[in-house]
Amino acid sequence: MIKWVSRIFLILFFSITLFIFYLSFVGLSTDFFNDHIKKKTRETNQNLNLDFEKTYFLLNLRNLNIKVKLNNPKIKFHQSTFDLNKLVFYLSIKSFFNKDFAIQKAEVILKDTKISKLSNFIYQLNKSPIYLITNQIINQGKLNGEAIINFDELGRIKNDYYIKGSLINLHAKFL
Repeated sequence: MIKWVSRIFLILFFSITLFIFYLSFVGLSTDFFNDHIKKKTRETNQNLNLDFEKTYFLLNLRNLNIKVKLNNPKIKFHQSTFDLNKLVFYLSIKSFFNKDFAIQKAEVILKDTKISKLSNFIYQLNKSPIYLITNQIINQGKLNGEAIINFDELGRIKNDYYIKGSLINLHAKFL
């Protein structure tokens, strides 16, 4: 009887270990959580929609977090749509049990986007007149870039964010 129980325990232990290693090195591809992620995005702003095809989950045992990568992400806000090269979130495993803000870090890589389209998008989010002035000054040009944004436990952006980008074919008129 003891041998039988120990064999079941060993098989269960090795199965769980194999599953954890599979999630750590290969990951899990699913579209099961797509609706939930889109719903949570709309809760932050009713006019903001996040569109993507699949979700990839990868377990990081060193930092005890889950890497969530969205396949072919697009951000839609009113009439503006932006295609992103990469949108990755790092979720804390501990925050799921504590009901805290789960996102630790976000990585965003923006495809070549017209600057006027981007300034209109930011103006609709922020309503600052600087974006209207920027839209009047810039005739044409594109922007691509990447951002790494860290969040605290309350969901606020920390001051150690990283933004890098480049302007392509910028034509501007000044006074």
